[in-house]
Amino acid sequence: MIKHIEEDFIRAMKEHDVGRVKVLRLLKAAIGKAVIAARTSVKQELDESDVESVVRQEIKKTKDALVDFSRAARRDLEEEAKAEIGILSGYLPKGMEPSELKSLVAEMVTKLKAEGVAEFGKVMGRVMKEVKGRADGETVAEAVREALESK
Repeated sequence: MIKHIEEDFIRAMKEHDVGRVKVLRLLKAAIGKAVIAARTSVKQELDESDVESVVRQEIKKTKDALVDFSRAARRDLEEEAKAEIGILSGYLPKGMEPSELKSLVAEMVTKLKAEGVAEFGKVMGRVMKEVKGRADGETVAEAVREALESK
């Protein structure tokens, strides 16, 4: 994935796509920091899931900034942030369909014999392990809460 990002960065530079270059430059910097951190840890190098994690972190930062831009009524920055999220999302694997997520949550609730919202953490942890990055935490939390409240 790192090689793919680098190739896209070079292509964007050649095409003078300023917005894409900016986003990919920030992403490359974040990945570079993660590579350095990995060298000093037991892991020694990044794998695909680590790079995906970095991309997700960058998306989360941009979404947080998007909320601030909305509050400040900065429509220009909102559009820019939405474009950045779109570019970054292209580097993540396809997400789970909502129906697939709901069925997984229902299956896990049944499997764990969860009886109510009090067991939210137990169900949430197991579902997140199963999802493995194909859905964000907010979406999963909403689906788990919905399933447990209907019990």
